[in-house]
Amino acid sequence: AKYIISGSIKNNCFPKVAFQKIRNVLWISHFTENKVVPAKYKKSRKDVTWDQDIYETNRICIEVLKKFCKEYKLNLEVLSAYKGNSIEEKLFYQSFGIKIKDISKDDIHPWRESYNNIFSDTIIVHTTSTLGYELFARNYRVAFFAIRSQLLNIDSLKFAWPKKTKDIGNFWCNNNNTDSLKKVMEFLLNVSEEEWLKETSHFEDIMKYDHKNE
Repeated sequence: AKYIISGSIKNNCFPKVAFQKIRNVLWISHFTENKVVPAKYKKSRKDVTWDQDIYETNRICIEVLKKFCKEYKLNLEVLSAYKGNSIEEKLFYQSFGIKIKDISKDDIHPWRESYNNIFSDTIIVHTTSTLGYELFARNYRVAFFAIRSQLLNIDSLKFAWPKKTKDIGNFWCNNNNTDSLKKVMEFLLNVSEEEWLKETSHFEDIMKYDHKNE
């Protein structure tokens, strides 16, 4: 049989973006209701607690992002994991002093909502979300704060896993190191489009992109 690798079929429905001046930072929510640990069924996470995974990851990353946004006068928001419908999630992020991003609804194609409400004047920041990888494939400036790999001691949560990379790069960091995380953000704030295209060309295999699934 012959197989064709097409990446994300949904993501392929949207074009790549052109650079705009950065005005916003968007944290892709890493949150689960009722203190359920993501992928708890996996053997590597059977002993992981919600506080270790959800709370600590958010606490560390958001502290870095709030300081960064204050220094560079950027707007910081959270892209909801529950499309803004979770009171529990709203209260969780309110406790860190940031709010859930308002998004335009699409009643006909609700799956489009996340894609339609993210713009290229924004640095996208996430842990290891599929959406983060999808946006990366479409030329968005994406920061990979993959610190859960160290916090939880799980290699599969490293950036680009199973691809072998350094633990710290220009736009990713697997280590719980606030200085390194800030450097990632500063690189994305200042990188030119030409430099970004050159940088990301080495990682096209981590999320294939085929516009319109052609």
